[in-house]
Amino acid sequence: VRTNGGELVMVYESAGSVWWQRSTDEGATWYSIFKVADNAKQPSLALWGNDVVIAYQKNNSGSYQIASKVYSAYYTGMSNEKIITSTINSYFDDAQVVAGINPDGKVIFVWRQTTASGNAGLFYSGGIISYSSDTLHNGLERLVIRVVQVQHHQ
Repeated sequence: VRTNGGELVMVYESAGSVWWQRSTDEGATWYSIFKVADNAKQPSLALWGNDVVIAYQKNNSGSYQIASKVYSAYYTGMSNEKIITSTINSYFDDAQVVAGINPDGKVIFVWRQTTASGNAGLFYSGGIISYSSDTLHNGLERLVIRVVQVQHHQ
């Protein structure tokens, strides 16, 4: 993703961890390799004003949590980790977490989760990460959206 200041920022999964890098020369060189999280996978990015939100699935004793950090291009630094969900499901399930910004400028997270009864759905968390305190406010809302398979008949 390209920040408003022109930096290119990327995250990726390697060796069981989530990593972050940036480039200031259109991607010709990448530097500032930073480990975002150990025991984590499936990172995603969302541009949030001058900052970049990083969301990922984190291993917690065999189950997983959805977590995030914020990279500030202005301060060229990374925030502390914020846990978005309580511990859910097996870490080997792929949550495919995505961070996004809604029209009100609030950070939202969407992930795939299988319920105890075996139904899969998309879960949503509408927490707000504050610029000043860098904390996740309460009021997480989860909305289960049923995933419907469409079969084409010939």
